[in-house]
Amino acid sequence: MQDRTPTSALCTLRPVAEKLIEYYVRPVHNFTDIFHGYLARVASLIYTDGSALHDISRITESRNKAATQILFRKQEKKRLELDLELYRRDEVEAGEYAGQLSAEVGKLTAELAAIFQRNQGYAEQLAKDQAALEAEINAKTAAATGVNSEQ
Repeated sequence: MQDRTPTSALCTLRPVAEKLIEYYVRPVHNFTDIFHGYLARVASLIYTDGSALHDISRITESRNKAATQILFRKQEKKRLELDLELYRRDEVEAGEYAGQLSAEVGKLTAELAAIFQRNQGYAEQLAKDQAALEAEINAKTAAATGVNSEQ
C-alpha cells in the first residue's frame, strides 16, 4: 500500500476550475490600507462634525427665531383677546345706551305730544277769546259810533 499524506493527495489531484483572471486577496492585517482608511475616516468625520455643528447652529437660530415669533404671537393674541373683550363690553354698553336713548325718545315724544295737545287747546281758546274780544270791540265800536252819529 502506498503511503498517502494529505499534502501528497492534494498535489496529485487535478484542479476543478481554471484560473481565468488575476485577482488579489488582501491579507487580513493590511496595515497600509487600515492607516489610509483611518485618515480618510478622520477627514470624513471632521467634515461631518463641521457640517453637523453648522446644522446645529442654524437649527438653534431657527428655533430661537421661532420662539421669538411664538412669544410675539402669544402677546398679540392676548392683546387681540383683550381688544375683543373690550369691544364686546362696548357693544353691550352701546346696546344698553341705545335702549336708554330709545326709552328717552319715547318719553320725550309722549311729552311733546302732550305739549302739542295743550298748545292746540290754547290756540283754540285763544281763537275763541280773540273772536269774543273782536265781537265785544265791534259792539262797543258800533255803540260808540251809534252814539256819536246821534249827536
